[in-house]
Amino acid sequence: MERSVYLNPDVAKAYEEDRFGGAFGAFVRDLEVRTFVDLAQGYLDGDALDVGAGTGKVAMALALHAPRVVAADASDEMLGVAAKQAAAEGVRLETVVTDACRLGFDDGAFRCVVSSRMLMHVSAWRDALRE
Repeated sequence: MERSVYLNPDVAKAYEEDRFGGAFGAFVRDLEVRTFVDLAQGYLDGDALDVGAGTGKVAMALALHAPRVVAADASDEMLGVAAKQAAAEGVRLETVVTDACRLGFDDGAFRCVVSSRMLMHVSAWRDALRE
């Protein structure tokens, strides 16, 4: 994953409010999260991976249903926000700093893999999809 503005700790802290603040932002966020959880039903009986998890909004929702969820992102700062939010909400969430094109997991390690709003940040997006 290419280095981006999301590696800036200040951006990571303000990410959720900037994108999902206010009534409409909360509506969009809730709709997105609900859609991912609904689509993943039937696959959450095993481990799940959220690639490009950012601040963890989808990963934390999946963690309420799956035995293990790994939030993967190129930004340690964004994952730090995710880990803090998960701890505050009592949600068990693993975080891994990694490149979407080279995740470092064995094939078939996850029953469910999701990604939201990530591909536009990856210059080699085809490689990320293959991975």
